[in-house]
Amino acid sequence: GKHSSYVYLIGMALCSFFLSRTSNHVGWCQAGLEFFGSIQWTALNIVLSNHYGKCPSRFATSVTFLSFGGTFGTLLANSLGTMLLQTMHWRRVQELGAIVALVGACVAQYLLIDLPPSMDIPSNADGTKRSRDKQGVSVSSIVASLHHVLGSRLFWTAGIAHSIAFLARYSDRLLGTYFQEVTKLPGEVCGGMTACIGLGFAHGLITGRAISHGKDPNKKVRLLATRYARAVLAAVGLALCANTSVQTLFLSNKFFLVLAVCFCAGSMASSLSFQFYQLPPVVSSTFGTNKAVCLSFMDCAGFFLAAPIWGSASRIVSHSALEPHGWSVVWLMIACLFAIGGRLMMRAIPRVLTTQASEVSDQNSQTDYSKIIHLA
Repeated sequence: GKHSSYVYLIGMALCSFFLSRTSNHVGWCQAGLEFFGSIQWTALNIVLSNHYGKCPSRFATSVTFLSFGGTFGTLLANSLGTMLLQTMHWRRVQELGAIVALVGACVAQYLLIDLPPSMDIPSNADGTKRSRDKQGVSVSSIVASLHHVLGSRLFWTAGIAHSIAFLARYSDRLLGTYFQEVTKLPGEVCGGMTACIGLGFAHGLITGRAISHGKDPNKKVRLLATRYARAVLAAVGLALCANTSVQTLFLSNKFFLVLAVCFCAGSMASSLSFQFYQLPPVVSSTFGTNKAVCLSFMDCAGFFLAAPIWGSASRIVSHSALEPHGWSVVWLMIACLFAIGGRLMMRAIPRVLTTQASEVSDQNSQTDYSKIIHLA
């Protein structure tokens, strides 16, 4: 985790620097930034899993703080980037981005601790301990890891469900246009309204502590099912707000329409926040030493499945035959997908939570037994 984060941050710095210098390969540099940035979430989750994986509540808390860091970091980058672009050329902003990436690489290399001191380190063939910083890999081990993950029904069920949660996480890319067409407000105001997605995700992380710190797997499943149901209702609410008949009810006071749209969008994000950030690390923990592969491929499935769905949504909205009901059709489609994703996750997560609870129970029993032996 530590070395992946370090190497990919160096890659981000190089891409950002080249982007500030080139005019012909902007697309490739942007693709490189997306590629090198995609590993950071997985790498840091693996580090947290190494430290706190044996205690689900502490692990969930650490992932929550990591999620807060990512959410507020994105908000800070957007706001600070906007201010910097008003005072300097965008190429200078890219150079600052390269410097920030290099600072992050130094932090990852010199301050991040990959493994806790108590974790056992694999041995070499001659019986000597391997370095904590360099663990050997081979082609056969990579193939075995891929086979273990990609051959698992649990991975595909949870991966497809996770891709549905991606729809909520990146819905702000279309919500600005949706807000503008529904509320008829200026574009700069509608762009600011998309902040309700970030706020909703932050709220969902805070309220999700009731799930992460719970001990009864069945109660956790019921709470998750409730959140998926809320997400479906929120998407239906956005579909109703896009309906012309509903909009006529708010002609006298547009404030209530804006409030309803923001509430539904924020509720949708809040309802899927815990699933988006917390469930992939929990599912990947069941794959043992292949958890990094599982977590990476779950994010990959999310990106590849969510992107064409939003692409189809754009085509539906712009289709002349569906006017003026394009947005209503899109959000009803999203509501159906949320229901399907929730159903898939409800089939995958009970076994994971039950296994996690039994492992915690075994660890507590071993701890109690060790205390008894020590007292004896």
